[in-house]
Amino acid sequence: MQFIIIAALLAMLTYWAVFYCYQGRLLFPAHKLTRVTHNWPATTEVLRIENHFGITEAHFVSCQKASAPLVIVAHGQLGLIDTWHERMQPLLALGYHYCLVEFPGYGDSAGVPSETNLETTFVNAYDQLVARADVDESQVIGLGRSLGGGVISLLACQRPLNCLWWLSTFTSVKPFFRRKGIPDFLLQSPLDNCARLAQHQLPVLLLHGRNDTVIALSHAQKLAAASRQVCLHVDDGDHDTTPLDWAEYWQMAVKFHQKVLSKSLASVS
Repeated sequence: MQFIIIAALLAMLTYWAVFYCYQGRLLFPAHKLTRVTHNWPATTEVLRIENHFGITEAHFVSCQKASAPLVIVAHGQLGLIDTWHERMQPLLALGYHYCLVEFPGYGDSAGVPSETNLETTFVNAYDQLVARADVDESQVIGLGRSLGGGVISLLACQRPLNCLWWLSTFTSVKPFFRRKGIPDFLLQSPLDNCARLAQHQLPVLLLHGRNDTVIALSHAQKLAAASRQVCLHVDDGDHDTTPLDWAEYWQMAVKFHQKVLSKSLASVS
């Protein structure tokens, strides 16, 4: 019996050790992605974000206004910035610039994806963007989809944003690994949205698909319960199809942002 217990303990410790060494590849599977250059808008500016670990890429697209709000975008686990331009186009017509910031180690960007390096990348991108004359630095929104919800929350705790737009995101990655027998203390990048809600206290528009089997709707419901600042909307999509109508979603998101701004101005006056 003692031998069985020792063998089981050694097996568990070995499992934990292997996970600890390879968790980055599980959470950020950049090695599975092949970059394909999609049709970017003619006005796309390719930015170089300088970090201590190397250069990461970002795509800035202007709505062609002299000083306009900016949306900084963090894509999902299996995304690349190249694939996001088409869905962003209706936002330009509504008078918003956008910037797609690539993750370290994704596409042609240097570095290793981790919570620390992602925070560094998005903070450096933010600082570079708000220094532009065509960006209204008092109107910056963070958008994160799926895993990107946790990434954009890192920025929200480090730099001033008006609000967050979350799509199909999670409370944190902890529950996903607990189901695999991994304790929380082994996670190097927990991306804990619940914890960061309490830190940044920003208004959040959260859209989640009722039929999402990748990140269950219960995650969105827990986030909404964790803060009165979270406004939850549910559609009939799944993880890949929410929002069902991007043009309609942008209308809702912009309306939410304008409501946030009006409340802020009312509190000042």
